Amino acid sequence: MNTLLSNFKISVNPDIYLKDPESSELGRKIAQDLICDYKVLLKGEERKFELGESSLFVINSREAKLIESQVKDIVLENELLGAKSELYKIRSLTF
Repeated sequence: MNTLLSNFKISVNPDIYLKDPESSELGRKIAQDLICDYKVLLKGEERKFELGESSLFVINSREAKLIESQVKDIVLENELLGAKSELYKIRSLTF
């Protein structure tokens, strides 16, 4: 499962966004849900560490995955905003 989530990639093509903005927004929602899930995993791992059941290596790994997912979300948000600006540019040229 970790491998599947670490290879998870969402990108936005402006042409696709113009045709189906809901699915692009859904992709962003999925990325945000992953961030929430990684936060829960990190908090749980920190709690296990406090109880002596985990190691700093595992906590660092959880933090790295959280940061990776946050970066992916920022990139996705940037792509979505770029696609929206293209949409507004096209609309302004047609009116």
